[in-house]
Amino acid sequence: VKTLEKDDFIVQTAFFTSPIKWHVGHVSWIYEAIMSKINKKYEFYSKEFSEYLNSYYQQFGVPQDKGKRGIISRPTTEQVFQYFNTISQKVNQIIESESLNNDATKLIMMGIHHECQHQELVAYDLQHLLADQYRPIRRNEKPKSVNAEQKTVQVKGGIYMMGYNGDRYCYDIELPEHKVYLEDYAIDAFPITNEQYLKFIDDGGYDTYKYWLS
Repeated sequence: VKTLEKDDFIVQTAFFTSPIKWHVGHVSWIYEAIMSKINKKYEFYSKEFSEYLNSYYQQFGVPQDKGKRGIISRPTTEQVFQYFNTISQKVNQIIESESLNNDATKLIMMGIHHECQHQELVAYDLQHLLADQYRPIRRNEKPKSVNAEQKTVQVKGGIYMMGYNGDRYCYDIELPEHKVYLEDYAIDAFPITNEQYLKFIDDGGYDTYKYWLS
């Protein structure tokens, strides 16, 4: 976000997007929620910030309507970045303290994954926000075509294990480890290229229902 102008942080161009300012603050707010679980005596930075930056966690109060996040002018962008820097320092102190137990480590990992998620959301929302200003600039040479010849790999069916039962961080949807039965199947050895994908679209692949209905 360093390349953005200050005005870019407050605009919300659609109900399904969020102001960039909100993303920055929300990431820090989630870290605060995590720290409040690690330390029951933890005090949130600001009640007003919590009301605005909460996404949908009812236990922390009534969240701001997602489609109307852009009508809120306070906290300001500058205040949000002050907040972000303050909370980031606190999180770093916790990580560097080396006193985290396994449960606390999992919570911090969840916060890091959540931050990565919002980095992607910021990229999406910026594309919508700046669509009318988009002027592509080619900075690199076009990549060379892939010459690897596609081949099919046959996979024998049977009982396989899926999921996770370990002690390290994982998403809840990865639990528990369980058995699944698969029929014999075949899969391409390499992912398709952008060129092949465009040919599929141009050939009407998305309009041919046999590819989508099982």
